[in-house]
This record gives sequence, structure tokens and C-alpha cells, in this order.
Amino acid sequence: MSMERYSAVFQNLLQSDVEIVVNDKVMKRGVVKLFNVKQYFIKFYIDIPGKDVKIVEIPYPFKVRYDKVSRVCTLNYKLSSLCNNHHETMGVLKRLTSAKTHKFYDNVVHIKSLN
Repeated sequence: MSMERYSAVFQNLLQSDVEIVVNDKVMKRGVVKLFNVKQYFIKFYIDIPGKDVKIVEIPYPFKVRYDKVSRVCTLNYKLSSLCNNHHETMGVLKRLTSAKTHKFYDNVVHIKSLN
């Protein structure tokens, strides 16, 4: 996915009150003030009410989708989206997993606009 596509999707979230949800748990909630797509991470600068601006770094997802009706941005980190559902490749990737994986590994992250 190109940088322009990332920027176009994330511009819909600017100045919106959002919550970042991973595994049905809210990771962060606040107003997106700025985002930066650089190197291997997407940095969101989130203004949390009553606190300072926090930086949330999220690695590039394999797929990004934005639903304009529900105003939800979906960042897909599923192995099936990485290897396009090729079962042999998925089997190899599943065998390579270690006990200590990132919380985004083989998951979907939702950035929900609360406005």
C-alpha cells in the first residue's frame, strides 16, 4: 500500500475523538491531533482529556480499510492478509511464531471515530 493511501485514510480521523481497539479492549481514547507516516510506523498524536498529548506508534498494517458510514478505520495484521490466504505460506508463518509476540500479531485493530 502506498504512502498516499495511508495518508488519505488517516486524514479522515484528524480532529476526531477516537478510540483504538485491540482484541475488544480500548488501547487509547482521545482526539487525534496529528499523524505521521514514517519508516515502519504510523505515529498518532492523541490528545487525552486531562492529560498531555500521547504518541501511539502502530506498525504498518498489511491492509487498511476505512468505512465512511460507520467511520471506522480497520488495520489488518492477519497472516491471511499478508500471504493472500495461501495455506502453505500461512502454515510456515504459524510455525515460526514465538511465545512472545506483539499484541497486533495476527489481529485486527479498529480505530473508531466517536464523533
